[in-house]
Amino acid sequence: MLDVRQQIRYVAVIVIRPAKSSDAASLAAIAERTFRETFAIDNSEENIDLHCARKFSAEIQSEEISDPQLTTLLAEVVGELVGFAQLRLAHATACVKGDRPAELHRIYVSSAWHGRGVANDLMRAVYAAAARAGSDFIWLGV
Repeated sequence: MLDVRQQIRYVAVIVIRPAKSSDAASLAAIAERTFRETFAIDNSEENIDLHCARKFSAEIQSEEISDPQLTTLLAEVVGELVGFAQLRLAHATACVKGDRPAELHRIYVSSAWHGRGVANDLMRAVYAAAARAGSDFIWLGV
């Protein structure tokens, strides 16, 4: 029998993997949900709805997953999608230096998973993906 004075700590295993075409619908769902969590308070419902319709459909996510210039990484815990990041290769504005820059296009983590290391693991995977692609500079597009 468990002594109530003992604390049990559950350690979540965060799995980071590249997105595949079959992930498009679940990626669209988390992309819209996390975007709303992040920006709904500062925007009208109409603007949020319009942006989500234009950026986060399953069809759009499928196109992004298949785009060779865009790397989409998913963060999962026990099969649940809890975050994602997108790295756009060889895309930069004039102020960005570097011969082969890469843009951190998106990084979102479900609010329930904030503070649990998901973003850190995603960023490590972003750095590794950029290095594998030969990028010499990463910049944040906002």
